[in-house]
Amino acid sequence: MQKHWTFIELGGSSSQTIKYYHSEGTFTFHSRVLNAEECIALSCPGLIKEKMVYYASNLGWPDEADPRMELNAPNIQIVENDVVAASLGESVLRSDESNIMDLYYISLGTGVGSGSVCNEQAYDLDLGHLHIGGGGELL
Repeated sequence: MQKHWTFIELGGSSSQTIKYYHSEGTFTFHSRVLNAEECIALSCPGLIKEKMVYYASNLGWPDEADPRMELNAPNIQIVENDVVAASLGESVLRSDESNIMDLYYISLGTGVGSGSVCNEQAYDLDLGHLHIGGGGELL
């Protein structure tokens, strides 16, 4: 069975939706969140574990949130961190036709987000929560 997908990018300052119609092979872009009856893939800030979102406080969600409940969207099939999804997208956009490029991706926005792509797999680096260098006092 061919599936239509709805891809939702949910951010603190803006959100958008792309609807993919498999039978026509077409995409439509919408500068807001659209709910859908078909399969939904969601990218959003926060720590993601087993389709649950943790600490996405800039969305106004509780510290442990089920996005299917928060968005009243029971058809959410995929949940991914927004920066991990962006790193995969950048990798595809910057690659040649045969290989997906390995890369590190750092996003500076509401917070510091980071992801990597290695061997065609996207990973969360979580650099925003690491102490990197510096031993002096902060003024």
